[in-house]
Amino acid sequence: MNKLIILISSILLLCSPALAEPRTWTEKESGRTITASLEGVEDGKVQLVIQGRGAVEVDMVGLSDADLVFLSEQGYFDWKQHRAEQLRGQIQPKLQGAVLGELLHENQFTEMLSGEDGWVHGVGDWSVAEGELKGQEIPSENHVAAGKWNSAFTNVVVAAECKFSGATSISYRFDAQEGHLGGFSIEREKGRVIIPRQNYTRSDATPPTWLGSAEHEVEEEKWYPVILQSIGETWTIYFDGTVYQGSDPACALKKTNFGFIVAGESASFRNLSIWEADVVP
Repeated sequence: MNKLIILISSILLLCSPALAEPRTWTEKESGRTITASLEGVEDGKVQLVIQGRGAVEVDMVGLSDADLVFLSEQGYFDWKQHRAEQLRGQIQPKLQGAVLGELLHENQFTEMLSGEDGWVHGVGDWSVAEGELKGQEIPSENHVAAGKWNSAFTNVVVAAECKFSGATSISYRFDAQEGHLGGFSIEREKGRVIIPRQNYTRSDATPPTWLGSAEHEVEEEKWYPVILQSIGETWTIYFDGTVYQGSDPACALKKTNFGFIVAGESASFRNLSIWEADVVP
C-alpha cells in the first residue's frame, strides 16, 4: 500500500506543471522589483510564486513593458495590440484631418535592420545601438545614406524622432513605383525645412518642385519629434511645434517604401511607427 501511494505521488508530481524559472518583475510606476516564478494569469492578475514565501498576485497593467513583452511571449498577453493602443493615444491627438488605422510597422531599434523585416540599407553606414538608428554617408559612395522600409501603402502617417550629429540634412522620404517621390527635409546648415516633390518618374514631365519651405533653426544633438502625414494630395508635417503643409496630385500616389535619408556625417532616429491612415469621417 505504501509503495502504491509513493507511486501515485510520483506520477502526480511528474504530471504537475512545473513553475517557470524565476525572473525579476518590475512595477512600472515605482520601479520596485521582486524575483518570482510565473504560475499563470487570470482576470488580469499575474500569479507569481516567490521562493520561500509562497504565491502573490499583481495587476498585469502595473507591470513594466519588459514584463508585458515576456507575458506576450508566454501567450498570456497581446503586446502588439497593447503597444499600438499606447502609441495611438500619443499620436492621434496631434493629427489634423487624419485618423490612424492599422499599425503597419514599429521599430524601437533594439537590433540591426533586417531584410526579413522589409528593411534595405545598402547605401551609407547604418548601425543600431541603445534604441537609436544611426546613419551617415560613406564619402567614397558619393551618395546620401538611405535606409528604407519596403511596403505598399497610400494614405499613411509616419512618426519618428530625429537628431543631428554632424549631418547637413535629414529627409523623411517616400518612393513611388517609378522612383523617388518626396516627403519632408530638414536642412540644418541652411536653417530651413522644405517639402520636396521629387522627379519620381525621372522625366521632364515631373520636374522636382518644392511644395513648401520655411526658415527653421535646428540644433545639433537635440531630439526632434517628427510626424509626416500623407492623406490624399496633401502632406502635413508636424515638426518642433510647427505644422507645415504642401499639396500636389503626386502626394496621393501609392507609395512603395518609406526611408530615412542622411546627408553628411551623422544623424540618428528613434521610436519609429508607421500607420495606415484615412481622413476623419
